[in-house]
Amino acid sequence: MPVLGEGIRTGSKGDQSLWIAALFPDTDLSMGEPLADLGDLATSQQGTSDSRTQEVDGEIARYRHRLETDLRENGVPERHVGDAEDRRAGDDPPGAHVCRIKRPAGNGHAVAKFDAREPHCSGQWEGIGNHLVELLWSEIHATEYMDRATVGYCLFMVVMDAAERRRRLAVRHFLAAPGPNVVDVARDLGGMHSTDPTTVYLSARARLSGFCREELEAALYEERSLVRVLGMRRTLFVVPAEMEVALRQGCALKYLAAERRRLVTLLMDQHRLDEEWLEGVLARTRNALMELGEAGATELTELVPELGKKLSFGEGKKWGGQFGLSTRVFFLLATSGEIIRARPRGTWVSGQYRWSPRRSWLTDESTEMTPPESRTLLARRWLRGFGPGSFDDLKWWSGWGVRDTRDALAAVGAVEVQLDDATGYVLPDDLGLTAPVAPWAALLPGLDPTPMGWKDRDWYLGAHRHELFDRSGNIGPSVWLNGRIVGGWTQHEDGDIGVGLLETVTTDEMSLIEAQAASLQTWLEGDVVTPRFRTPLESRLGKQPR
Repeated sequence: MPVLGEGIRTGSKGDQSLWIAALFPDTDLSMGEPLADLGDLATSQQGTSDSRTQEVDGEIARYRHRLETDLRENGVPERHVGDAEDRRAGDDPPGAHVCRIKRPAGNGHAVAKFDAREPHCSGQWEGIGNHLVELLWSEIHATEYMDRATVGYCLFMVVMDAAERRRRLAVRHFLAAPGPNVVDVARDLGGMHSTDPTTVYLSARARLSGFCREELEAALYEERSLVRVLGMRRTLFVVPAEMEVALRQGCALKYLAAERRRLVTLLMDQHRLDEEWLEGVLARTRNALMELGEAGATELTELVPELGKKLSFGEGKKWGGQFGLSTRVFFLLATSGEIIRARPRGTWVSGQYRWSPRRSWLTDESTEMTPPESRTLLARRWLRGFGPGSFDDLKWWSGWGVRDTRDALAAVGAVEVQLDDATGYVLPDDLGLTAPVAPWAALLPGLDPTPMGWKDRDWYLGAHRHELFDRSGNIGPSVWLNGRIVGGWTQHEDGDIGVGLLETVTTDEMSLIEAQAASLQTWLEGDVVTPRFRTPLESRLGKQPR
């Protein structure tokens, strides 16, 4: 991306942003020289005649004063893009500010023409005022100088390349340096995956110094500052208790009605039982759990025998089978916020949980939120921990539709930034660059929240998708080096950790990886964990002779 004059970083025509780089030395607003440079740009790129260039540059000069007025009235400097010592070659000059231009009321027909010409950008022309829009859409310049509109206007965004994203990942995901405690780590990651019960333990161990299993169990079952709850993409997460409402209302609640309808259909088709019968089972299960205080499926089935009824699915298919009614009843009650997962029946590797009434488990009742409020909170959490990320990244991570994703980004005031090959978003107070971090390595478990945080993974995964993900999109155990995945790992039957690299690393880097493998093996203390979702590389490593 060429830089024009002192402040405008240009992009391709049609970028969905309206930014202007304005220099504010000593708080005195100045546009530097970027607008004056547009004539040279047009001449070199479009072969425009000198006389026409001079004519247009004269008109641009006459409108420049109005532009600066618009900036003073509508532009709000957010913060410095970076200090002089943080600048890299080709980046924006020291002292540059990013100025968000608010869309003036009554922008008029000119902005409407922009919307019509670039429909995918409709609503994004937040305007530097109608003055230059009208100039660039005037009869004599509308065709020859369309590129000037997209350059002179605002194709400026803070650039956050893959290197910056890797530095942010290292710091914000507590991989380059340990986090303060397990609750803060879970909060900053927007939750830790718990579909595989061992994942949350191994994810916490990778990010906390001196972590022991008892620390997590105390937070989950004694202090209850952490809870297990169904959340994004219908996945089980461990989150701080104050986020439980947000995940339930912002993500899981949308599955409730469809799941109930599906269950009623199965009951009617296979047992001739209707919705009224199901409602009776739900009521008796609630009452039984209130009476017991905490119980597993077996204990509840003794009091509510209907919970033991079996239902078939996928008849005639390889993946077909049966499930107990209890699993669906617990799903409905948990998703509606009536019950919550308590302790597992077995050890830390067990995924069979006991249940408790939510009101008695969470004594400090969280404030209820509406679904839009919940999505706003989750979008803010994701942007703080995973930003910059694209629209599709947030949509995939959250499991929301297009409208809900768009509304959540708008609600938090998300700001556009330029990624290597896409437009990304960050929070409005998060435009600064990250300081360099020391070399680091990490062994992360399958379904760890870091690799599962984005849809577009090329900037940290490279060409290794087929080796590290299963067919359903679940990642297996991964080896990280300085913000990139360079391999995977497995645990053998005797407890030893085996590492398989997909890229060449230096001797010093290999030492970092080996140290992490040795630390993990010591921490496991002979316990052997097998990922619930097997991936090609992990399976192959487990079969290799040693």
